[in-house]
Amino acid sequence: MRKSCFINILIFYLIFCVNFKNNINAENYVNKKPEEGCNIFEHTTVILLHLYDMDLMDEFITRINKFVLLNKCQKFYIKINVPVSLNVESFNTFNWVINALKDINNSVEKKYNIYKYCIESAPYHPEKITYDNCLKLYLISRYLKESLVIESEKIQVIFSENRGVDIGGFFLLLDQLIKENLPHDYLVKLHTKKRKSWRNKLLAILNLNLKDYIPQYDSICPCKVLSSMGRSKGERFTRLILREILYYFEIPEKEKFYFSAGTMFIVSHKMTDFFRKYNRIELFNQLNLGYPKHDGQVEHAYERFFGYLIELLGLRVHYCNSL
Repeated sequence: MRKSCFINILIFYLIFCVNFKNNINAENYVNKKPEEGCNIFEHTTVILLHLYDMDLMDEFITRINKFVLLNKCQKFYIKINVPVSLNVESFNTFNWVINALKDINNSVEKKYNIYKYCIESAPYHPEKITYDNCLKLYLISRYLKESLVIESEKIQVIFSENRGVDIGGFFLLLDQLIKENLPHDYLVKLHTKKRKSWRNKLLAILNLNLKDYIPQYDSICPCKVLSSMGRSKGERFTRLILREILYYFEIPEKEKFYFSAGTMFIVSHKMTDFFRKYNRIELFNQLNLGYPKHDGQVEHAYERFFGYLIELLGLRVHYCNSL
């Protein structure tokens, strides 16, 4: 009898260990409700991701999943903008793509439904959807929804032209958020960044447990930079464009202020509220098509404007690093 009891205890222990391992493994994460100890969701956070470089997609999925699991008492939504011209050079080498293509290419009905899905997921630029790019965009969207630990109904993926890089993607996603009238406490602005050392510094905000910073801070930024007129030609042009942006928003100019280089940050819903009264699509259309070829462009001015706006709104900022 003692032997039987010992075996039952051993079996129970092994089952417990397996279940515990599965629970902490992001890849096997199934239960997306608040964990034990979280009676209610503390805040609602919306992640806005501009995804251009597909080679970084898995890395961003991993980082976002870890951030979500670390902040298990937060309710998360994510909205992702995928430009139709995104970098997909290595696309056809992924095994999951090869297998999916075999399945889809054998069905005309599936191809039609996929094309319809892509058109519906490109609310601003449906004319940019073609049979050539649609399949890739659809598979990326499906992969994102299957890989993120956020519930699929809280994930939105849209396709657009690549205008203003991450600034343009931010305005489009913000427009979707405002039109949806989704109540939220915080925004997380992210985008793919090619240089690894710089990317790691900017994405330090995803290593934080928000309960350690909220509510004493309204914004968390990775890098603190002082903006002034500057001596370089590019910086002078940037400042002139920033002056025009401030005039558009009827905001008084000041000579010096801080901003977060790299335009990745966590910020209070007050930034969303600020942009409600402006036409986000008009702002998007004022940006450059493709990538800026040199410094001193409107996109660089908006990088500084977001910092200017955070100060204007009186938000309390925690900077992870200083440059």
